[in-house]
Amino acid sequence: MTKEKFGESHLGVAGSMNNLASLYESQGKYAAAEPLYKEALSLFESLLGADHPSTATVRENYKIFLQQKASAATPPKEGLLSKVWNILKTEL
Repeated sequence: MTKEKFGESHLGVAGSMNNLASLYESQGKYAAAEPLYKEALSLFESLLGADHPSTATVRENYKIFLQQKASAATPPKEGLLSKVWNILKTEL
């Protein structure tokens, strides 16, 4: 679904944004995912209301994303995990 075809305030566009954000999240592309989650949530809230089950699902997806992002940004404290973290950090 594209904004050009359906317009900026279409539920299908909001759902596609949420799905694309999820894909980016799974690829570790947090900078690309976050604005999509925010926009999708905003659209769901404006189109369906804050209490709608679909809005709650997108809100939960965004919450999980923020937790995952914070977890990925926090390096392990010591030992082997710390060494692996440093290797991965230099390769990404």
